[in-house]
Amino acid sequence: MHVPQHEITIPPNEERALLETYPYLQSLPAFLLLSCGHIWVSPALASEYPVLGEQFSIHKLTRFLPEPQRNILEPLVHDRYRLLAATFDQKIPLLPPLDHTLLAIRQLFYHDGPNWLGILYPSQFTDRPKAGIAPAVPPPITDFEPLLQSSDIGFWQFDGQTRQVYFSDAIYKLLGYAPGELKSPVEAISPTDYNLVRVILEAMIQYPAPKDNKIEVNFCHKSGSSIPILFTIHAEGTRYLGTYHSVEESAALRKALKRVTEKAELRAYRFQVLFDTLPEMVFIADKQTGTIINCNRVVKDKLGYEPEELTGQHFTILLPEGHKNEGLAKFNSDSTAHSFLIFTLRTKSGQLVDTQISETIIDHYGKPARLTIFSDKTKLVAAERRAERRERQYRQLIKYSSDVISISSKVFRILWVSDNIKSKIGYASHEMIGTKLLDLIHPEDLHPATQYLLQQIEQDQPEFTYTARYKHKDGHYLWLENHTIRTVDDEGKPIGITYSRDITVQVELQEKRAEMDRLKREFVSMASHQLRTPMAVFAANLEILMEAEETQSPLLKRILSRMERESNRMVSLVDDVLAVSKLNSNEELQANKTPVEIVSFLRQILADESFYFEEAPIVLRSEIQSGEIIADEEQLTHLLQNLLSNAIKYSERRDPPEVHTCQLTDGRIQINIKDHGIGIPEMDRPNLFQQFHRAANAKKIAGTGLGLYIVKRFADANNIHIAVNSKEDIGTTFSLTFNNT
Repeated sequence: MHVPQHEITIPPNEERALLETYPYLQSLPAFLLLSCGHIWVSPALASEYPVLGEQFSIHKLTRFLPEPQRNILEPLVHDRYRLLAATFDQKIPLLPPLDHTLLAIRQLFYHDGPNWLGILYPSQFTDRPKAGIAPAVPPPITDFEPLLQSSDIGFWQFDGQTRQVYFSDAIYKLLGYAPGELKSPVEAISPTDYNLVRVILEAMIQYPAPKDNKIEVNFCHKSGSSIPILFTIHAEGTRYLGTYHSVEESAALRKALKRVTEKAELRAYRFQVLFDTLPEMVFIADKQTGTIINCNRVVKDKLGYEPEELTGQHFTILLPEGHKNEGLAKFNSDSTAHSFLIFTLRTKSGQLVDTQISETIIDHYGKPARLTIFSDKTKLVAAERRAERRERQYRQLIKYSSDVISISSKVFRILWVSDNIKSKIGYASHEMIGTKLLDLIHPEDLHPATQYLLQQIEQDQPEFTYTARYKHKDGHYLWLENHTIRTVDDEGKPIGITYSRDITVQVELQEKRAEMDRLKREFVSMASHQLRTPMAVFAANLEILMEAEETQSPLLKRILSRMERESNRMVSLVDDVLAVSKLNSNEELQANKTPVEIVSFLRQILADESFYFEEAPIVLRSEIQSGEIIADEEQLTHLLQNLLSNAIKYSERRDPPEVHTCQLTDGRIQINIKDHGIGIPEMDRPNLFQQFHRAANAKKIAGTGLGLYIVKRFADANNIHIAVNSKEDIGTTFSLTFNNT
């Protein structure tokens, strides 16, 4: 069976109560007290039987019991309810090394509860029948005549050999009986004390008793009440005698005193519990001298001192060197007005702790004392200092900020505005309080701005930005960009914090830039169209010359072919410039998408002699017979022509480029245009599709850096994914994956 590994001791107040009531127990050589799993051991037991060890317990004692008794007693000792129902009145021989010893267990009652008294006897213990205590013959009258005739004080004697006890007739009067009405006064012993008396009488038989002793025994009065009677005990060998008298009044007085004492002890205990469990540091100091009388356990955690180290010390031991004079001045002010101020204490290790104090004057056992509570505010003080620093920083930021900062109510009325508003719109900050910033908006911007603000508030947007023209005090208008953050003030009312930035210069520059862009587009468009006309005439005449009979000589044909290539390059350059001009406009690039059969579309483009490589057409290898994609034909043509032109241009004097089509596993169509040219350096790949960017190894080859920019813009407009795989001096592959099929 499982046995707990620890033992519980009887609370000292219960042990003390029993020993004070029955002081004769302390004269027994060895006994232990059991109480529902608790145990208390007499000092004599530990010294008499050192084999039990210093930490004696009932669990240890059960090791020396025979197995039947151990199996009965051990579970009962640790089971409160089964032990309450148990009755012990037996003597058990113990095992080695405690052989020749008997454990006698007797049930008794004290403190209105069942308990058991265990006594260790030598093995020659005289075991007599339980009913062996018999009335004795009265002693000669001449020896004790005054006591025999007394009605208040009686005489008793006990013979340990014959186990006969004698009581004078006073016992009957004290108990309300007539002489002879009781067979023996022993019958009137209270059940709560009967077993205890038996134990004591047995101890008188087994052990030499002290010369003089006393014991108080409760008897049952004829009326049913309990009468405490005090017996004096005088030993003469195996014969004991003494007097007895009622102590009912003194017992009542003791009970009353005990109740008062218990209440006082309970109050003191509760005070101490509260004192030690408060989360704040509590000190009690002499009001006159400042000496620390007491402090709670929290001081150890907060300051590192044991309470005992501070008791008797002057309170200035807790103050830093620079604060002692201030602390003494406050203490000597004979006032608690400095309560709730921040007070700095010093820990045992020398660290500083910021605390908030509150104190009062109390009566401490008849002397005035200061009860001071120190609340640790180190984190709070640090937070307040951080807040103060942040506030100073914010004030500096606001003071020197280029933005105007304002706080407005729910209806946009200004509650506070930074002083720099005067430098922005000419009005002093006090002139703007109570007005609306919206009142200064240009009439053309007022309605859209108001509608936008109301929409943002209706959608419960936490922050938003709007731009409008505002009227300066001198009458001119300036552009302000306003960023508003919606929040609440300390009272929970909705407010808006707005940062207004003057962007007049930026707006004017943007307008000028837009105008310049417009003029540039018009010029580029005009110039491109003007260039197209002579180029068209040049191309037409060149075509006539190439067909003329006079120009069929090899030399002239080479010259005319070179002129045709340059003419085509010029036309392509003009087309690129026009395309970029359109792409750089503020208008969104639109794609007029239609179904396109991509295989035949590629064949048609590759049939153009412009994409011949050394007078031979570029070969198309297709894994699919046909495939339909969705795209803008004009933009797709420009895109493919640019990639094919680059593949030819950068593959001069190398193997011809390759065009390959296939269908991916997910059904999408892919075109791969691969060349065996100079490749693209790794450092240039991130900027490959930017305007005017050209790779480092392509500087000597003619080009504008616009082709791939146009390719990327047209690919994005048609939902075409572009991937580039290139190795320098080996070649480049552009993969076009069509998502719209």
